[in-house]
Parts: sequence; structure tokens; C-alpha cells
Amino acid sequence: MKSLGYAIAAIAFAALPAFAQTPAIGVEDALRIARDGGLATITSIELDDGEWEAEGRDSAGKEMEIDIDAKTGAVIRREID
Repeated sequence: MKSLGYAIAAIAFAALPAFAQTPAIGVEDALRIARDGGLATITSIELDDGEWEAEGRDSAGKEMEIDIDAKTGAVIRREID
């Protein structure tokens, strides 16, 4: 019976949410990717649901947002207002 308890504990531990893991792309890399993607001034960056979300302005002063995949570093979305 004791081994059943250990098995249940192991399954519960393996099922921890993915957000508890450290992203492969850190904040410094995300900032670099955002700048390379056109953000000249970055006013905020945050990790949300596996994506880095960067906001700021492009070189023309227009508001811009870039979402970056935290695992691969790929730009998922780029929006200029």
C-alpha cells in the first residue's frame, strides 16, 4: 500500500503546471529579440502563459507590441498602433 502512495505522489509531481518551469528564452534575450523586431523603446516586458509580451514604441514613435515564444524565441505577433 505504501508503494501506491509513492506512485500517486510521483504522478502528482509530474503533473505540475508548465508555468512553474523556467522559460528557455530569458528576459535579456527577449529584450534583444523585441529590439531586433522593431521596438526602439521598450516600456514593459512580462512573461505570460509561455510568451514574452513586450510593449513600447518603434523608431517612428508609434506604439508597438511584440509577443515572443518563451521556448523558441520566435516572434508570434507584432502589432503597430
